[in-house]
Amino acid sequence: MKQDMLDYEALELTLAICTLNRAELLRDCLNSIASQPSGIVAFEVLVVDNGSEDSTLAVCAEYAKKLPGFRAVVETKTGLSHARNRAIAEAKGNAIAFIDDDAILCDGWLQAVAQAWNTGKFAAIGGPYDAWHRYGPAPRWFKDEWESNMPGWPDGALPQSQYPTGGNCVVSLEWCRRFDGFPTELGMQGNKIRYGEESLLFKQIQDAGAVLGWTNGMLIHHCVRPDKYGFVWRIRSLIARGRSYVPVVSPSFSLKRLVLQMAYTAYGFSKFASCFIRKRFSSPRNMWQTDFLDCGRSFFFGVGAMLGEFELPLKCAARRQKRCENIER
Repeated sequence: MKQDMLDYEALELTLAICTLNRAELLRDCLNSIASQPSGIVAFEVLVVDNGSEDSTLAVCAEYAKKLPGFRAVVETKTGLSHARNRAIAEAKGNAIAFIDDDAILCDGWLQAVAQAWNTGKFAAIGGPYDAWHRYGPAPRWFKDEWESNMPGWPDGALPQSQYPTGGNCVVSLEWCRRFDGFPTELGMQGNKIRYGEESLLFKQIQDAGAVLGWTNGMLIHHCVRPDKYGFVWRIRSLIARGRSYVPVVSPSFSLKRLVLQMAYTAYGFSKFASCFIRKRFSSPRNMWQTDFLDCGRSFFFGVGAMLGEFELPLKCAARRQKRCENIER
């Protein structure tokens, strides 16, 4: 047991929570960190306020003496990627954990992190999350699996092209800084629904030959905020996921790929329509919203991917500009 404790202390962890106008949810998150068993691993807590106008800084003041090495900084550039990159710049440990501000850690989270990290096998590790209905109950048509990530993968190395989620992961600071953190042209920005920033970073790490890990003990409960109960929001989210997927897997624009994506999307609509009609006739008592979203997932993702193909030249230009700026510095 003494040797285990020494191994755990080898990990110097920065727990980073990026937040924007979610003071009460942030308090829940910080409470869950404060409830973790002590002495497992040396860690600091870093809150990056991305321009909140509520009582976020007052909540931070409450925890300044409750949590080890607690710090709060303000990042004025709006966007989750900007906030995460500020956390990378500020972090003092050798690894950084990114925790969503609307999530709470399960009791064994920190211990699971230490055990997985100290195998020395992984450049990054991730874990699952389930839906937490803090503002529930959810609508009858809502399915928890839509806001959960419980893939059932075994503990250990992730297969190629499988990545942790950005809201529940631990990443080597060395690897983060090698790739300049998260791409700022991707990721949530204010009320804009955007994804893909963590997938691109993890893809770069994996393509460089490093191993990504997974541990089911890193479970968090992720809040389903009221806006995510909206039927239209769910469609917008599916489209945004497809839109963000393209720059992750496609380094440059391809007319052939765009034409194929358009054909795939047209075919996807026919499958969506036939699936929805069949379900309504076979199970008329089901909620139509559930059937609509279940049948339309691939189609709406495809619509987003098609839009992403159109936008790819602009995103590639933005990346080139960022690289030039980094060289000039």
